[in-house]
Parts: sequence; C-alpha cells; structure tokens
Amino acid sequence: MGFRGVPHLLALVALLPFAAAAAVIDVPGDQPSIAAGIAMASNGDTVQVAPGTWAGVDNVNLNLAGKAIAVLGAGPGQTVIDCGGTEQGFLLLGGETVSTLIEGFRIVNGSGGYGGGIRIESAAATLRALSIEDCVATRGGGISIRYATDTVLLEDVVLARNSADSGGGCYAYQSDVAHDHVTAVANTAATYSAAFHVASGTSTFSHCLVAWNTGQSAVNGAVYTESFADCDFYSNPQGDVAHDWVELVGVNGNFAADPLFCDRAGGDYALHEASPCLGAGGERVGALGAGCDYPLAVLSGSIETVDGLPIAAAAIDFDGGYTRTDAGGHYAIFLLPGWSGTVTPSHEFYLFEPASRSYANLQGSQPDQDFVGAHPTLVRVPADAPTLQAGLDAAAPGDTVLVAPGLYEGPDNRELDFGGKDVVLRGEAGAEATVLLNASNGVLVRFDGGEGPGAVLEDLTLRGIQGYCQAIVCADGATPTLRRLIVEDHLQPGGYTDETPPAGLVGSSLRVEDCLFRNNSAREGVARIGGGARVTGTRFENNIGTESGTVRVDGDALFERCVFANNIAQGYTPELGCARGRGGAVYATGGSFTDCLFVANEAGMCHGWSSPDYPGMGGAMYIAGGVNLTRCTFVDNVATPTDDFDAPGTTFYIRGGFSRVIANFEDCLVTGSGDGGAALYCDPGTALANFSCSLFWDNAGGNADGDCPDPVGANGNFAADPLFCDPGAGNFSLDADSPCLPANNACGVRIGAFGQGCGVTAAETLTPGALRLSGHPNPFNPSTQLSFALPEAAAVTLTVHDLAGRRVATLLEGAALDAGEQSLRWDGRLDGGGRATSGVYLARLVARGRTVSQKLVLLK
Repeated sequence: MGFRGVPHLLALVALLPFAAAAAVIDVPGDQPSIAAGIAMASNGDTVQVAPGTWAGVDNVNLNLAGKAIAVLGAGPGQTVIDCGGTEQGFLLLGGETVSTLIEGFRIVNGSGGYGGGIRIESAAATLRALSIEDCVATRGGGISIRYATDTVLLEDVVLARNSADSGGGCYAYQSDVAHDHVTAVANTAATYSAAFHVASGTSTFSHCLVAWNTGQSAVNGAVYTESFADCDFYSNPQGDVAHDWVELVGVNGNFAADPLFCDRAGGDYALHEASPCLGAGGERVGALGAGCDYPLAVLSGSIETVDGLPIAAAAIDFDGGYTRTDAGGHYAIFLLPGWSGTVTPSHEFYLFEPASRSYANLQGSQPDQDFVGAHPTLVRVPADAPTLQAGLDAAAPGDTVLVAPGLYEGPDNRELDFGGKDVVLRGEAGAEATVLLNASNGVLVRFDGGEGPGAVLEDLTLRGIQGYCQAIVCADGATPTLRRLIVEDHLQPGGYTDETPPAGLVGSSLRVEDCLFRNNSAREGVARIGGGARVTGTRFENNIGTESGTVRVDGDALFERCVFANNIAQGYTPELGCARGRGGAVYATGGSFTDCLFVANEAGMCHGWSSPDYPGMGGAMYIAGGVNLTRCTFVDNVATPTDDFDAPGTTFYIRGGFSRVIANFEDCLVTGSGDGGAALYCDPGTALANFSCSLFWDNAGGNADGDCPDPVGANGNFAADPLFCDPGAGNFSLDADSPCLPANNACGVRIGAFGQGCGVTAAETLTPGALRLSGHPNPFNPSTQLSFALPEAAAVTLTVHDLAGRRVATLLEGAALDAGEQSLRWDGRLDGGGRATSGVYLARLVARGRTVSQKLVLLK
C-alpha cells in the first residue's frame, strides 16, 4: 500500500534506551505469540513479528506493561492483527513513553469502550506505519488517547472505516497528539467528530489527508486554524471542522482536492501518480505514496466574475465528490474514463452561467470548462437599499441581503415579506450587533409565499417591546431556514386569551439552527412547531406560557442538541374554572428529542375562581401524543402542587386519550425533580412510558405515579448519582467515574445529553482508588459501622439513599475532616426521624470531587 518501510532493526535499536543490552525477539521464532514476545521483552528490546494474520487470545489485547520497547510488524500489507470483532489490538495503560514504538501492522476488527484498535491511557507512544481499519468503540473507533504523559506521535498512519460515538478515527482527551502524514478516510461518528475528536489538550495536524468521513463533521473539539498545515480536507459531507473560527482551505497550505486514491471502494488508499497530495508543500500529504498510474480524464477550467476576476474557494460539486477553486479561480476534476455526471459550481455570493455542465461517457480530458459568476448576489442595507424591505424587494432568488450593524425599526423594517423568494437576510456583524425592533402589534418577519430552505434569516436579533407582537410566522407551506438568531422580549400583556398566538415562532417543516429564544411570553409560549421541522443547537430560556413554557410541538418535528432552561408554563384564571400550567418547557403531541437538556423548568398551579386550585402538570414536558426521547438530560424540573393536590409529573406528564399514548425514553437521565409529586405521571389506562437504559436519581417525590410503574430495575434502568462535573455552574457533563458513561454501565451506552467533561487530576481531586468506603457488618441490624479513608484533608458529605436514588439519611454534610481512616455509625435512623425498613440502601461518600458508594443491606 505504499507505506514507508520499517527501519533497519540495528538503526532502530540504537535509538532506544538501554541499547547496549537490547535484544531482538522473533515471533514466532523465539516466542509463539505476540503477547509472549512482549512479556519476554525488557526496556530497549525489539519484538519482531513475522508476516501473516495473527489472532486469538495471545495476539489481541496486547498490554505493553509500561515498557520502552519496539513492537514491529513487517508492514501493514503483511502483518495483520485481527481482533475478531470483540477485542482490542494494543493497550498502553501506564508508564509507556514516546520511546515505546508500534510500527508496521494492520489492525482490523477491534472493539472496545476506549479505542477499538489501540488504547493509550496515562502513557505515551510513537505509532508509525500502521493501518487501523474497521474498528469500533464508544470513544476513538481506531485510537483512544487519554491523559497522555507526553506528546503521542502518529506518523504514516491510516485510519479507515472505523466508527465511534465520538472520534471515529481518533479520540484525544487531556492529551497532546502530533498527527504527521495521517490518512483518515471513511470513518464515522454518531455524536462528535467522524475522524478526529480533540476533547482537550493540544493536537496538531501536518500533511494529513481527511476525506469521506461521515455522520458528523470530520474534526471537532479544541482545534484552531493554526492546528492544521498542508492538509487535504475533501468530501466530508457533514463538514470538515465543526467550528466557524477554524479556517482551513487556503490557509497554512491546506486545500480541498480529490486525493485520487488508487481504489477507494476496495480499500487501497495509496495515491494515483496524478494526485494533488503528491508534492504539496514540498512533500506528500497522507500516510501513503503513489501506488497506481492508470489513465484519467480531467475536467478543468476557471470560475470568474463577469469582470474577469477569479472567484476563489467556489465549491464544485460533481457525481462522486467535490472540489474547490484555488486562489486563481482554477479547478481540476480527475475522473476515470467513461464517467458520466454533472458538474455544478456554487458560492455564497454568486450565481453561475451556465448553472451546471453535464457529461456522458467521458473518454478524454476536457480543458476550458469555465463558469462565469453571472452577478454578485449581495445587496447591502443601508448602502444599496435604505430599509430591510427595500433590500428584500431588490434581491433576486439566490441573493443575500447583508444588513449593517444597528437598530432597525419602523414600517419598512417590520412585517418583512420575502415574497416567495429564496433570499438570505443576514446581519453582517452577528446577532448581537444587528437588531430588528418590533415596537407595535404585528409580525417582524413573515414567510407565506412558499419559500423553501434557501430562504434564510440569520445573524439577527428580533426584539419586541409591546403589543401583541410576534417575531416570525411561517404559513402556506413556507419552509425557511432560521440560523443564529436571538428572539427576545416579545411580550403579550393584558392577560391571556385563547386567541393569543405564540410570541416567537410559528411554522412547520422549517429549519432552526443555533438560535436563542429568551424572555418571551404568550399563552402558547415562544413557539409552535409542526411536523417536518428540525431544530438543532437551539436554546430556549426564561420564556413564559400556559399551553407550554416554551414550545408546542406537533407531528414529527425533530429537536437535536437543544437546551430548555428556566421556562415556565404558568397557570391562569379565566372567567370560569382554572387553567393550570402544562409542560414547563414543552407541550408535545409528537416529535423526537435527542441529546437535549431540560433544566429548572416549571409547570405552575392555578388559583380557581369558582373551582379549586389545581397543580401544574409536567415540569419539563406535557406529552399528549407519541414522543421519542434519546440521550436527554432532565435536571431540577418542578411542577407546583397545591394545598389539596400533589403535582402529577414534576418532570413528565403523559396524557392519555381515545387511543393509547406511548412515550419512549432511551438512555435518558432524570434527576432532581421537585417534591410536589413523582417525576413521571401517566394517565390511568391510556398512557404508557417506555424507559430503557435510563438513570433516575434524587427525585424528591419519587420516580413514578399514576399508571406508570417505577422504571428502576427494569430494561436496564437504574438509580445512581450521575456525577455531573459542576451542576451549580450549569455544567452537566460527566465525571470520568459517572455511571452514565458507556464504560461504567451495563448497557454500554452514554446516558444523557453530555459525555465526559472532567476527570481526576492530582491537583484538584483525590487520586483514583484512594477514596474508600465500607460497611461492617453488612448485612446489618440494627446498625452498621461506615469506615472510610481520606488520603488528604477534605470537606466530606456522607449520605444514604434508597434504590430510587432518594436521599433518606444525611450523616455528614460538608464536614471538614483530616486525612486518614475515619468511621461513623449509622443506626438506621432516617432524616425524618423514622427508622429504615428492611431493604437495600446505598451509602454515598463525596470528597474533593470524587464519589464512592457502598451497598448496604438492612435485615430485620
């Protein structure tokens, strides 16, 4: 496959520590397996593995045991480690350094929680001339690197067709990693980073080839423009990098061009002699050099404005891939003879003539396939048009109306009508700097002319100040895109009526991306969103409504990575009766929610006029139709009770009807629900909640009531402290020991909206394993001695919980204790003064950010 050759052994041994005593251990000549060769090796030795396919228990899960040795195959095309779909390749779990070398292997079919092919933890290494293929993991399908003790070096490595939840190719956490001549191709990720996820630490990428990675953006995390040099990013359909602040193509020698693999479909990632990755920046890009030279047909040309100026970075889409123009406006597409398809240019500010070119059975190269930017599609407000509506009127389909920073109000800056045109209306300097003010009754922006996703409203603040005003209305089949908006302060005073519409947004089948809805109020909250809508990365906070605190959801709308915080569905009193708050964050008759956070939302009670007071229903969600929730986190949601009634569903209320309503919850986290009632309530006989692999903890009123059985103990559901990193600061990511992480629960999945966000460091917390808790006798009656060890002085909290996760006894609360052995007797007395009944309890000790638990069994 064109890998750089494995170095001569004598030269290699001379570079390793203890070279004078170095030995070369041949596998299978000296030892029958790779594991046996590693076990025999000492620092400075080399384990040389012969060509062939190595599998089985002694050739997988290869633990280098902290040794500074070299483990060498004959090259990825010759020496293969087959992990069999259930095991990992190499494990470096402490003590290894950059002098530890793994080189010349193809590692396939690996599987693990961290690192399907290679796992590095509290160590470092040099990985060279490897091909890691078809491996899977939760973190780092190919490679996982955590808590590295020095910079980990990846040189001439291929990561191909690996998959993970985060980091399909490679995952790095609190680690520095140098990627040099790495090829990442066809990797996938479900949540973050199809190729490389840099959770924390410093990662650099030099002469890397990143192509055809799918599922999520190729790169995500702690990366910056300066992290990349002389790299080729090509045909990653969800984007090359997740961050707007990272500039790639055209900066630091980075480019976007078809690398021309010899046989991508067949897994041969060597390069065609005509590849743009040969010679870029003075040396090749990617792990492999030239490997083929079959004939190619080349389509090439220039893209210029009508004035003959080059248009750089224009996208060129064609059947099978895409490329971009260079700084001079030139492009070239390399194709196999016989190719048929269409070539289509696109650019944010231009339309092109011709719009595309089609080819059938292409047999030879065709130069001069030029395109002309027919007209710049930019109308500036106020430079070219005095008002926003004037700008929209002047724009043609495909144009962009660019709005300068400032405050825009008055008749021609509200009731904005796109006129059925797919036009982009954008704030030039972002939403905070460009404000549209709705100072009277009416709608700021209306889409009702059949506009499609190409009608875009972005980077603006839409602010209301009085009257029955609305921000955005989509009607008559319009499906626009709303992006990076702030929608705020749309208030509808004078009480609530049945006719009061949502304050912020009404629409179906639209796209809402990375927006913020805050401080709006209306009877139906901030938004009513119908079937076909997709809402991603959007935050709803401090909104007030009655039907819902924030959003009324109908049909098959999809919400991903959204946050609902501090919203209220308040009750109100009409002339007769009592209308209580339903769904502090969401009132849903359908829809799906994935990776969303619901925190501190409230369903309020109502004071009856001629009827009793009634409690709120569903602090986070009121569910009146089929709803699916996956990996969502629910924290501190409440529904207000009354003197006479508990609140049904402090987090969820599921309402039945003429047909059975079923809500499905998978991998969700429910904690801190208020004490006004159980967290979950189902209408008797007509409502059902299906929970699987979900966590319940510290829900003051219990987990379930009505027709909902307690989910804990069935379908992988359990009770345990989720171990948030810093919930007081709104950080609901997870500690390394959290039971919500895949490696720490029986389901092997991530539970809740967030992954690991903090771990154990010597400077901040107690070292792993140093915090101990035990109970004796256990089982016990009537009391047990709880003994624990502190390696250093700490503020200590010691509590007892039942299996539903509710705290039942507080033994210590932030007590300042010295280092050393400590003990405390629990006599079975509960916080309320009663005595614990027979059953299973969990003692929980918290000190300096670390938590340990001990199961206790009381037998009477």
